[in-house]
Amino acid sequence: MITDAKTQISRNTRIAIGVWVLVVGVSLWWNFYNAQEQMLATAEKEAKGYLKQDLAFRRWATSHGGLYVPVDENTQPSPFLNSVTERDVTTPSGRVLTLQNPATSLREIKETQRELYGTLARITGMKYLNPGNAPDAWEQKALGIVAQSFEDYGEVTEIDGKPYLRMMQPMVMEQGCLVCHAWTGIKVGELRGGTDISIPLEPYQLLLNKTQWSLTASHTAFLLLGLAFIAYISSRSTRFATAQNEYLERLSLYEKIFE
Repeated sequence: MITDAKTQISRNTRIAIGVWVLVVGVSLWWNFYNAQEQMLATAEKEAKGYLKQDLAFRRWATSHGGLYVPVDENTQPSPFLNSVTERDVTTPSGRVLTLQNPATSLREIKETQRELYGTLARITGMKYLNPGNAPDAWEQKALGIVAQSFEDYGEVTEIDGKPYLRMMQPMVMEQGCLVCHAWTGIKVGELRGGTDISIPLEPYQLLLNKTQWSLTASHTAFLLLGLAFIAYISSRSTRFATAQNEYLERLSLYEKIFE
């Protein structure tokens, strides 16, 4: 009888250990998954913030017909605006100003963002004059997707072997854009191209690693605590079964003696 009881206790103990390990493992996996999703959601929020700023600036600059900036060693008249009348003007003091279209201004702002924050941003399209605006492989795919949906598109990819969240925002032809881009033949309301931003995920990955380490430590502690509790219950049950068996044996002996 004692053997059967101990066998049952051992089997129940193994089942309890298996269930507890499974519960803790699933919980750890679920928390890892949520932490990963939260990291991507935060990076996506940052990317959309940049894209909203780009759209606001581009529309503001377009509504004013572009910006006139002083010509100097760093800023020269754009050869891509040769067809624009009054591309260059001279102030009464003799200072030469050149027209800078919103795309050029936005590109310079994005270069500054890259220097400050490590973000990579571009304006691109399937029709372009400046070879520097030619879309890369990912941008070609993204342009095809946003051309169908006219909504933002993003995914996690690698640039130079490092993880980035890349997002593209559709850029629609507006009336003010025709001043510089009428040559494309794209009509107002049609897709002219896209602005895309690439958010480096390494800083987010460092935070994710810390979160995962904390989750692993806490779940390991819960696992060990649960295993200790199961071991305690198993040991106590075994002692109880042994004591009960001894009692029954003594009771059987007393009955024989009495008989």
